[in-house]
Amino acid sequence: MMTDMVAVTSTSQVLNARFVDRKDMAPMLKRAAILCDRVFVDTTDTGAFDGDFERAFINAAFGGLADGMDLFEDRRFRTLLLRVEDLSETPAEVVEATRTIGADDRLAEIATEYALTLPDADIAPFTRHRPDHKARGTIRLELLDDLRRPLALRRWLPDPVGILGPMHRDVLSTALREVASPVDALLELAPATMLDFGALHWNEILRLRSSTHIHDFRRMIREMEHASPSGLRERWQQDLEEIAAFTRPSAIRTLIGGFLGNLPFGNLNPLGASQSIMDYFRADEMSRRFGWVYFVMDARERSQASTPGAP
Repeated sequence: MMTDMVAVTSTSQVLNARFVDRKDMAPMLKRAAILCDRVFVDTTDTGAFDGDFERAFINAAFGGLADGMDLFEDRRFRTLLLRVEDLSETPAEVVEATRTIGADDRLAEIATEYALTLPDADIAPFTRHRPDHKARGTIRLELLDDLRRPLALRRWLPDPVGILGPMHRDVLSTALREVASPVDALLELAPATMLDFGALHWNEILRLRSSTHIHDFRRMIREMEHASPSGLRERWQQDLEEIAAFTRPSAIRTLIGGFLGNLPFGNLNPLGASQSIMDYFRADEMSRRFGWVYFVMDARERSQASTPGAP
């Protein structure tokens, strides 16, 4: 049985995405919230969160400010978030594990080359208080930490996956594409067929997380993780056609129903009873087979009907 995934990121990854990649992490974190049960944020690079700093970081990094929400005070969001101290009674061992996992020589080589070839303008925010070579070294180490962290956390988390930003994708595309996580696959697969969950308002993200069909959707994305966008498009079309066939009235069933409905069975209506049983099993099978389609349709309706800041 597939376990619920936990997406893994860090404060340094969020800052690198903003300053090096010039990208906002909020869309990636929203996709992670849809695909994963929890999101773990490694805060050890900046020290323990407390008070106003935690509130400001969460709302800036996750996009609460842009959506006009205080995510720090939202109970639905708080149940989504994991931190180091939530994993172990001795957080220091978690931190140590994320720093000491064995290095992959090929990965380290690629990360080093990437850091050395970054344009000076891209690392400018990191060179204000330290030499250029140390800034590049910091980026290299943080990049490797981001890629290794999900592996290190398997001791505490059932199914940790990384959140890969543009910088990570540049590195992995060289030779290690198989390291890409389902969160990364969701960016490529979903918009081709459905919609980009990263563009939804946080209110809709948090509502969709309570959908009865979200696990069906997550299972489908995992199954299609290594498929092409056209593969998911074909599966989407196929399932829509099957839903239509499932719900299409049968001429024979209508004819038999009309015949039985005219027979004298007293107060008992065998047709009604059998129809209720058939409807029950049909609905159950439909939900089991096509729950992921229902989830996407619900997301589309919500995204079209919602307005920014809606409660």
